[in-house]
Amino acid sequence: MDDDAGSQDWADLADLLLTLAREIQGPGYRDRRIVPLTSAEAAVMRFVDRNPGSTLGEVASATGFQRSNLSTLVSSLAGRGLVEKRGGSADGRVIELHPTREAGENLARLRAEWTDLLADAAQRSQISSTTDETIELLGRLLEGVASRRRDSR
Repeated sequence: MDDDAGSQDWADLADLLLTLAREIQGPGYRDRRIVPLTSAEAAVMRFVDRNPGSTLGEVASATGFQRSNLSTLVSSLAGRGLVEKRGGSADGRVIELHPTREAGENLARLRAEWTDLLADAAQRSQISSTTDETIELLGRLLEGVASRRRDSR
């Protein structure tokens, strides 16, 4: 892509998204019951929550993590009661990952905190438009970025 004004707009958008993500994650949560996750752990949990029964290979492919690193992440999540490993094949060699009830409760608390934060931020910033189009746009951008990452392997 040429280094024109449009290119700068995309770079500015990326910078804003990264900064917004850091602000949303912040130094901590108001709800002390929320189990904090690293960005890598959150990526694994996000995929497992949306794709229960996924194998380590599927999670590795979707997140871009090496299997050895992923195994460490999954062990950490399982140790905190957020992921359950189950034998997925007759001989037990294939391990499926499932979110636990505790993971669901943690996600619900986290989403409630995000909702409160962003609703308040929108009010303070006098943003009154619907979020549907924004969510669709960002979701499509995410899929495009993920597709490019998968294609470059």
